[in-house]
Amino acid sequence: MNRKIWCCVGGAALVLLLALSWLVRVEVTRNYRGVYLLRQGPCRLVLTDVIQLGQEDRLLFALHWDEVAKSLHFAKAFAPAGSHLQYDWFQADGSGFVRNVFPNGTMLITCFSRFVDAGNAIPRGLFVGGNVPYEEGNASPQEGESGMAFFDGKKWRHLWGNANEGIALGNGSRQLSPSKWEFLGSRVLVSSREKMVFFSSHRVAGEGMALHIDRFAVFKAGEPYFILVNRVRNEGKAPALYYYVYGDEPSVGDYGGSTGNVGWGKGRLFQYETGLDPERDSYFGMYDHGNSAAGETKEYSNLANFIESLGARPDLMYFSNRLGYFASEKERVPLQSPTSRVLFMQWGPRQLAPGEADVYVLAIGMADCRSGCDIPVKPHISFSDQDISDLLARHGKD
Repeated sequence: MNRKIWCCVGGAALVLLLALSWLVRVEVTRNYRGVYLLRQGPCRLVLTDVIQLGQEDRLLFALHWDEVAKSLHFAKAFAPAGSHLQYDWFQADGSGFVRNVFPNGTMLITCFSRFVDAGNAIPRGLFVGGNVPYEEGNASPQEGESGMAFFDGKKWRHLWGNANEGIALGNGSRQLSPSKWEFLGSRVLVSSREKMVFFSSHRVAGEGMALHIDRFAVFKAGEPYFILVNRVRNEGKAPALYYYVYGDEPSVGDYGGSTGNVGWGKGRLFQYETGLDPERDSYFGMYDHGNSAAGETKEYSNLANFIESLGARPDLMYFSNRLGYFASEKERVPLQSPTSRVLFMQWGPRQLAPGEADVYVLAIGMADCRSGCDIPVKPHISFSDQDISDLLARHGKD
C-alpha cells in the first residue's frame, strides 16, 4: 500500500515538475541581483536573477538580496570626498554601470547593456542604455536614472537613452542592432578611483563578410563624459563594405519625452530638422531649453548633452523628428516630436581590405550650461590621439 502511495506521489510530483518546466523558463545571467518572476505572454513565466529596463510592468514577484540595497546606498557616494569613480561590472554578460561622483555630491551615472534593443533582445557589451539594478521598494528606479543621467543633488536628470547603434553589411539594407552582434567577452582593464577602462569584443558576419569589433570605454574622475573607442577590423578573406551608425532620441531633462529639446552645436541652436557638415561640425547635442519654433516657452531643466567625433569624421550628421529621415533646414520643419527628437551620425559606406581596420572615437557626455548663456559649452576633451594609440597598442589585439 505504501508503495502505491509513494508511486502516486512521485507521479504527481513528476507531472507537476514537467508542467512547471513548461510554464516557467529559468534565465540565469549570473548578475545574481535577486529572484524575479516575470510574465512571458498569456500563460508563460520567466524566473531570472536580474530585471532590465522596460520589464517592470511584467513583474509578478521580487526577492532582493540584502547586499544589493547596501551596495547601492548612495549616501556615501554623495559625501564630498573629491571626484572619484565607482562601478559594478558583470563580465560574463558584459553589462554594468559607472558612477562619476563630483566633490559637491552631484554625479553622472552611465549604464551599459541593461535594456532590450531594437532587435528585441538584450545586448552584451559596451552599449549605452538601461538602468541600475532593480531595488527593493522601487518598482522602477527613478526613470531618469537610466542610460546616462545626472544627479543634481536632489533628483536625476536624463541625458542619454538606449543608444540606436548598429552596423549594416553590404548595401546597408539590413542594420544589425547590438544584440545581433556576437559577444566574444568583456573585461575591466583598468580600475581605480581616478580612471577606469572597460573592454568588450564582438563579431558581425554576413553577406560573405566578417568584422571583428573591439570596444573600449574610458572614464576619468571628474570629467562629465566618457570616451568610446571602436576598432573595426575585417577578419574575412574578401573586401568588406559596411556602415556604422550611432544615434539617440535622448529625452534630455525628463525621461520618456522630447518636449523642450532643441539641437545645439558650435555657436548656435538648431530649431529645425537639418543635416550638418561633418567637416565643420565635429560635435552636436540636445539642449532641454525649449524650442521656440515649436511654441515651447515654459521653463525647462537647461540640461544639455553632447557627442563628439574625435577620430574618423562621420559621413552624415543630422537632427530630426524620427530616425532615418531629415528635412533640409530651409524647409523649416521644427524639432517638435513629443517623444523622438533625434540626433544621428553615420559612417559609410566604408570598405576594408582583409586585415585592415577603422577606428571610431566618440566623446559622449554632458555639456556645461552657464547662467546667462543661451548656448551650451562643450567640455574640453583631455583624451588625445596619443592616448588612442597607446590604448590600442596595449589592448587592441586582444
